[in-house]
Amino acid sequence: MNTYAFTLTNFPSPASAPQFDAHIYLGNGDSITAFNNNYDYNQTYSGFPYNLVDYFGLHVQNGTNGGVMTTFEFKTNSTASNPLTNNVITCVFSNLTTADGTWSLNFTSDTTGNITGPMGVVTNFTIAPDVAAQFNGSVSFVQFGVFKDDAQNSGINDNKGAIFTHVSVTNANGVLFDDDFSGGFTNKYAWRVSSAPLTQWIPQGTKYWLKWTVPDTGFTPQTAAHITGPWTDAGINYIYTDSTGTNRVGAVIDTNLPAGNAAYFRLINTNAP
Repeated sequence: MNTYAFTLTNFPSPASAPQFDAHIYLGNGDSITAFNNNYDYNQTYSGFPYNLVDYFGLHVQNGTNGGVMTTFEFKTNSTASNPLTNNVITCVFSNLTTADGTWSLNFTSDTTGNITGPMGVVTNFTIAPDVAAQFNGSVSFVQFGVFKDDAQNSGINDNKGAIFTHVSVTNANGVLFDDDFSGGFTNKYAWRVSSAPLTQWIPQGTKYWLKWTVPDTGFTPQTAAHITGPWTDAGINYIYTDSTGTNRVGAVIDTNLPAGNAAYFRLINTNAP
């Protein structure tokens, strides 16, 4: 009846980032609004499973000794707390070397469902009718994200990241969300982010990031296979200003790189006298 899914790429390996986590959070908006009127706040709060009164979650997480695990968890009628251990289902895949691929939380009825991963069906689950009834509210919200979760290896996952290449939500009435971000981070839907500096849209096919200083009015990036040229437009269409305000950063798409094993770049003002 309902499916919540994401596709991961560039997820760090279990050896390099133990406990690194990607997840889908589903929250009942009615009960959190009735509890403390923090519906808007919790939509962009990465720790909302603790705050929410009614919550479902799917975690895909690197193991601490290799492999990957998935966890389905829920809680109802409880705030300022994590799900109880008897409301958590964990499956461990000791031979899985990466979490890359598509993972989904599928509800086949109000009380039954399954988790699927790159290898197919992972596990089936059943929830009680009174638990399912807590998610029939008029408003709800879904959150896709990652966190480092490296309590056993403090700091080892700092500056690690992963890429969501696709997210989707469907129900019996059809598609609610289906986004591969090919046109930009908010081109199709007005996604809200928990941490704007740490959430970045990357154009499909990005091979390198090119950085240069400002001011750069009138200048265009060019590329060549040899330092002597010939030079052509580098085809850098996605450019943003970094947090310092003193640098531009442009996405170099792999199909725009010159043939061969070398690429040179320069900025040129073709309108200069």
